Amino acid sequence: MRLTKFLQIRQWHRLPRFRPSHPILQRSPPPPSGQAASRPYRSIVSYARQLSLRQAKQLHAHIVHSSLTPDNFLASKLINFYSKSNHLSEEHNLFDKILERNIFSWNAMLIGYSIHDMHGHTLNLFSSLLSFYSVTLKPDNFTITCVLKVLSVLFPDSILAKEVHCFVLRHGFDSDIFVVNALITYRSRCDDLGLARILFDRMHDRDIVSWNSMIAGYSQCGFYEDCKSLYRKMLDSTRLRPKGVTLVSVLQACAQSNDLVFVKEVHQFIIEGKIEMDVSAHNSLIGLYAKCGSLDHA
Repeated sequence: MRLTKFLQIRQWHRLPRFRPSHPILQRSPPPPSGQAASRPYRSIVSYARQLSLRQAKQLHAHIVHSSLTPDNFLASKLINFYSKSNHLSEEHNLFDKILERNIFSWNAMLIGYSIHDMHGHTLNLFSSLLSFYSVTLKPDNFTITCVLKVLSVLFPDSILAKEVHCFVLRHGFDSDIFVVNALITYRSRCDDLGLARILFDRMHDRDIVSWNSMIAGYSQCGFYEDCKSLYRKMLDSTRLRPKGVTLVSVLQACAQSNDLVFVKEVHQFIIEGKIEMDVSAHNSLIGLYAKCGSLDHA
């Protein structure tokens, strides 16, 4: 089943399908420019680059008061602020008032839904975006990364993962590091560790998220020796240094394999590298020493 067809037939938690109040293809007047540019518009474009939450609300009020149509740049800025401050109704209302949206404004809404774990809304909106697909409006790498995150949570299914992978290949996103990282996580969630590792090995450039995704995949799926082996490879072959989230995955692998030597090695790295670990991670480390019979170290 094609990804687009899948999105069309799903009823995301019985949510009403997103319907913008203004036609997406209706041409809105371009922002004023040159001598015709209004002082309010020029000032708010400059002002939008450095905003606090309070200033964002003031800017929105100024736009409404000045009867200006919010363009994609201004709207995306405000949508991001409303999302971070948990004002989702204002976020949606602002998006709805943009007469001609570009991919930046769509992404702002998608990311807003995603970071609040509103997965059904995210896929619903993405489905609407695909219905408006054109030469000038089509998903980019940020769009696909956002959607992959949602799918990995809601539908860890190998068949769907294959369709998503094909979608990525057809649209030329297979060389984008953010998309491939998300695809590795998705494949891992579907227990397709072999395909996830192929994606990882074929990457020309890897960042810390690439390593974290693959290491976490091995740990979560029970491939503990592979997890520890890849951790050592990361230390030996890259300048990247594991973060707290990486070490949590490695420690989980150590717990399942009762590998006291490896636990001590990771613990020493945490101390020498001054790695920040939260309380739960420290508790896990104590539990690991106890499980391995090393109560003195615990």
